[in-house]
Amino acid sequence: PIGALQLDTTLLYTAIRVVDPDRRILITARHLFDHPDPESAARACIAQATERAPALTDLRAEYCWSGIFALTFDWLPHIGTDRTTGIHYQIGMVGTGVPAAGYLGWKLANRILGKPEGETVFADRPYPTRPFYTGNPRWIIPYMREYYRWRDNGSLRRALAKHGRQPAPDQAS
Repeated sequence: PIGALQLDTTLLYTAIRVVDPDRRILITARHLFDHPDPESAARACIAQATERAPALTDLRAEYCWSGIFALTFDWLPHIGTDRTTGIHYQIGMVGTGVPAAGYLGWKLANRILGKPEGETVFADRPYPTRPFYTGNPRWIIPYMREYYRWRDNGSLRRALAKHGRQPAPDQAS
């Protein structure tokens, strides 16, 4: 990496960024749900990062943690005001919360104050849905995850094959 965020274009993405003067690297990935413990998740993160940036071969993990983020079916964040309660909201960062939350928070604050700087395409958008989705994400997430993994693996295999390479072992499924 060159010091800027490196982000691939897969649905279950891996992002790599140098985060401090000590040249520590932050690896963000959406695949940690497959691992029973932080150690195996860290190994998978490093394997994916190395696949994308071979110069990172000698990485070792200092920390590994996971969390949950909001996913909207249109893959876009939303800001608005609940008509019933009057509560202002900023939701659905879709894994972009760190870079997007500050910007959208500023937009939302200006919107609350009635300033023109509060105008944004992310305000008051409808929430698209999917067939059979009832509002409970627990049943649909595993199916979406496997579909995205299938699409990503096909794309990765095709891209690597163009350069005579094979996917890393964690990417082979």
